[in-house]
Parts: sequence; structure tokens; C-alpha cells
Amino acid sequence: SGLTFGDILDRGADIHPEKEAFVDGKTRLTCGEAREKTNKLAIGLMDLGIQPLDRVLIQLPNWNEFVFAYFAVQKIGAITVLLIDRYRQFEINRLISLTGATSWIVASKYRNTDYFPIIDDVLKEHPEMKHVITVRGEGDQKPFSSLERLIKETELTEGNLARLVERRPDPMQVAHMGPTGGTTGAPKIVPRTHN
Repeated sequence: SGLTFGDILDRGADIHPEKEAFVDGKTRLTCGEAREKTNKLAIGLMDLGIQPLDRVLIQLPNWNEFVFAYFAVQKIGAITVLLIDRYRQFEINRLISLTGATSWIVASKYRNTDYFPIIDDVLKEHPEMKHVITVRGEGDQKPFSSLERLIKETELTEGNLARLVERRPDPMQVAHMGPTGGTTGAPKIVPRTHN
């Protein structure tokens, strides 16, 4: 189709800006609201220094923040590495080693799991991890960035939106890498392009 995943979100928002599109246990969002939050996050990620083709781990449950994170990474030409929420140090360390990921968007807590001890362990093994962006954290999560804060503190100026247009990836570029199981018990990676 020649479209990127970011283009698909934008088309949905152009056609149905007021139509409710994303619902989780906390928020309900229209297509237009999802695009606005995605664009703000994408600009925030660029401001952090995430570059085209950088690998970004996304480890979030079925929350609306997954939508913003996934599409924001797509819009800036970086590559999403999808992690399921139950992955722990063994799987995460392996996928960082396989993909060369340098950023990680991760829940602060989900169900009975506190991810901060996991994050600390992974960072000890992978000092090349430049950015950890937490989601639905309580209070100040320094030294980590906060997805909510990146969205809140970013303005959708003409200049910022022009930067997003410049970063649109080629549809034949790898868009994301999804994990797959295997006989070794260690996850493997399958890359997929936008097309």
C-alpha cells in the first residue's frame, strides 16, 4: 500500500477524528485524540535523541499508552521491539542483545509486578540502554523519563509537526520486531516492514 503505520493512524484520524477508537480500563480516546497524543510523544522521543533505525523496546500491557508508544516510534523512523508484559530479565537481556535496543518504554507496575527491580537489573547488564521511559508511574520516576510527562510537556507547533513529516520512514523499512518462542526457551525475533 505504500503506507507506514503512522500513515494509517493519521488516515483514521483524518476520516473519523471524533470517532471513539481506543478504550482501556482507564481512558477512552477518539482517533483524533490518539493522533494528538501520539504526535506529542513522537516529538518528545525525538527531543530525547532517539534517531531513525534506533531500536526501542515496548513492554506494555493492553493499555492505550501502548497505542501512543507504538505509533510514535513508527512515526520517527525508529524500530519497535515488542516485548510481552511477562518477560523478565532473561528474555529482556536476550532481546536487547539480539536487537541492539537502546531505549525502553515500560510499565512502572502491572498487576503484581513492580518493573523497577527488573529495570535496575537489566541496566546493570546493558549500560548502552540510553533511555528508560516509564508508564503509569506514581510520582517522580527520576532518573527515568515519563511517557505522560513527555506528552504533557510537548507542544504541537508547526515546526514540531514539520520535524515529524521529515522523519517519516520508507514503507519498506523494518517497522517492528516481534518475539517468537522456540525450542531453546529463549525468545527470537521476527522483523516486519511497514508494508
